[in-house]
Amino acid sequence: MLKQVTDILRPTSIVDLGTGVGSWLAAAKQLEITNVRGLDGPWVPRELRQIAESEFLAVDLEKPLPDLGRFDMAICAEVLEHISEAASVKAVKWLCQSAPAILFSAAVPHQGGTNHINEAWHSTWAHRFEVHGFKTYDIVRPMIWADGRIPFWYRQNLLLMANDETGEKLGLGPANPDYLDFIHPDSYLGRSNRVVHLENKRLNGRLRALRRRLFG
Repeated sequence: MLKQVTDILRPTSIVDLGTGVGSWLAAAKQLEITNVRGLDGPWVPRELRQIAESEFLAVDLEKPLPDLGRFDMAICAEVLEHISEAASVKAVKWLCQSAPAILFSAAVPHQGGTNHINEAWHSTWAHRFEVHGFKTYDIVRPMIWADGRIPFWYRQNLLLMANDETGEKLGLGPANPDYLDFIHPDSYLGRSNRVVHLENKRLNGRLRALRRRLFG
């Protein structure tokens, strides 16, 4: 996924907000992007991190984030749904101050997941970035939409946010913020199958209860 974007942006430095164990930045280093920095909570086990100690900064995403200077590109993938809406709005501002282009994704309503307290539609995030002069470029999803090796939440949610200068430089056309809210078929079918399973289970329970009443 990352190579698809870096081939377009050609970054030499990347910051990753909510880096987890640093898998995105490890991939960046494999692409010979060596100036990387990842931020996440101190709960991320040191022994599992895929980036150097000096490349990881422990932060509380609910509190003001430190100024690390400017990078060519930022990443924030499936992170902001885990923090409060107020903190996520501040995080968007921080991302826009940290890089001219941001690879961004966040869970949509009812996507499901652990500690998802702030799910929102793609259009909602697009408008939040637009406040800071960043437009949404829907160029990543078409490249990965049908790739079954990639988890559906990335194929469904990954967008590129960039300022006007970057968009014009790359010759990109911004998306209509109000026409971004797509659900991937794999997400839809997965949730639909769970609903059908529960409905069948409930129906079977009712049938068993009816048999007991009728036949003892």
